[in-house]
Amino acid sequence: MTPYSTFRVLGRVSPCGLTTRDVLDLLQAEHALPPPTRYALDGHLLHVVAGKHDPGLLGRLEERAHGLPLTGIVLAETAEDLPAPCRPRADLLELSFERGL
Repeated sequence: MTPYSTFRVLGRVSPCGLTTRDVLDLLQAEHALPPPTRYALDGHLLHVVAGKHDPGLLGRLEERAHGLPLTGIVLAETAEDLPAPCRPRADLLELSFERGL
């Protein structure tokens, strides 16, 4: 059994209760993040590849994440800075809903 459940429209649900859509909505609302949106979940801690970022980025992400089951957000400069054994996600488009129509 994998630690993730899969829902057709919502995407994957992590063990901490976040869906792929929750994370992508949070990250893609921030135009300062370089595409593609790359992140890794380490328990309840969200690691985000932010490149060279402005000083207010972390505060904006934390404010938007209010209410999500996260203990914190860590900004990384490159995907190599993400924790092991987390696998980076790079979702550009979620097509599961459109394919089901």
